[in-house]
Amino acid sequence: MIDSVQKIYNHLLLNVAYIANPGLYSGKTGCLLFFAHYARLFEDDVNNEIVSEIIDDIFASAGNLSSLNIPDGVCGIGWGVEYILQNQLMEGDSDEILADLDKMIYSRGIKTIVSQADFIGVLKYIAIRLTSSCGENKNIPFPHNYLLELYQAAKDPEKMPDFAVNNDVDIIKKVLEKGRYRRKPLGLSPEMTGQVSLDKFPLVPLGLHNGLSGLGIKLMLEPRNLS
Repeated sequence: MIDSVQKIYNHLLLNVAYIANPGLYSGKTGCLLFFAHYARLFEDDVNNEIVSEIIDDIFASAGNLSSLNIPDGVCGIGWGVEYILQNQLMEGDSDEILADLDKMIYSRGIKTIVSQADFIGVLKYIAIRLTSSCGENKNIPFPHNYLLELYQAAKDPEKMPDFAVNNDVDIIKKVLEKGRYRRKPLGLSPEMTGQVSLDKFPLVPLGLHNGLSGLGIKLMLEPRNLS
């Protein structure tokens, strides 16, 4: 399947600069994950430079997003960068790299979050950041009062009836009580990558979810496909 991965790479390389959406599922951050895996698999300076340039482009446009959710909002961008760092696809201190993005999120305040999807995105992203294996600073990268307000809001059953975030709420509570700790690296779930094939290439979305980036990553993560 190496030919399929190369086909996806060539197509994405020609088109990624024209993607206006910086988000994770269907935007440029999803493509970033593909290029990061590709750069690690076929190590050379050119591909590492491509990854750095895409990250710069994403950060430059992140401030234009109104949504905070994971699929297409600011938190999805942070999730993608954490994924790359935690899976050693790029070196760096996530506390330093994501400092501006973190501030962008907490500066909006809890009371301004009206969408449940945005609230869930903030919860999940902050839980990931607080337990990142790539954060070299033991200090918590979010204001204590902000985390406390977020935790209290998440415990309100009327505001947050989704049991899928219980683990994230518990993480925030534990960090508030005992400080930061580390968890295992992030992984890509089938929900994130979805289902797609090359049968209709090039009439296939470019992104991570049901797109070429997600398909290419799945191919690269299965060694037997690259033989």
